[in-house]
Amino acid sequence: MAKDKKDLKNTIDPKQIVMDDDSDMPKPETKVYKKYLKVSDKFMRMFGQCVGQMPYDTVVRNKEGGTYRLIDFVRFIEQHKDKMSVDDMNVAISYIAGMDFSRARPLMEIIENKERQPELWTVFEDL
Repeated sequence: MAKDKKDLKNTIDPKQIVMDDDSDMPKPETKVYKKYLKVSDKFMRMFGQCVGQMPYDTVVRNKEGGTYRLIDFVRFIEQHKDKMSVDDMNVAISYIAGMDFSRARPLMEIIENKERQPELWTVFEDL
C-alpha cells in the first residue's frame, strides 16, 4: 500500500494545478418580471363615477401629501388602462381613497376585497 500512496503523490503535483478565475465569463443574466394590470371596463366606469361630478379644476390628494390635478389624473388612468404597473395602480388607489367617502366607497370596497379584484383588472407579467 505504501507504494500506491507514493504513486498517487507523484501523479498529482499541486504546482501543475492551474486555478483560473471566472472574470472572463459573462455575468449571468436574470430576467426581472414586472407585474402590470389591464383595467376592466367596470373599473373605468366606476372610476368615472368617482370623478365624474367633480369640478374640472379639482386637485386630488393622497395621505402622503401628493397632489394631482384631476384632469391629469384622469388622463393618466385613461392612457394606462391597458398596461399599468402595480406600483402606479397603488398610487392611483391612494388618490381615490382620498376622495369623498360617497364617491370612493363603491370602487374602494371592491379594491379592498381581494376576491373581487379580478372584476377590476387582470394581472400580467412583462420583461
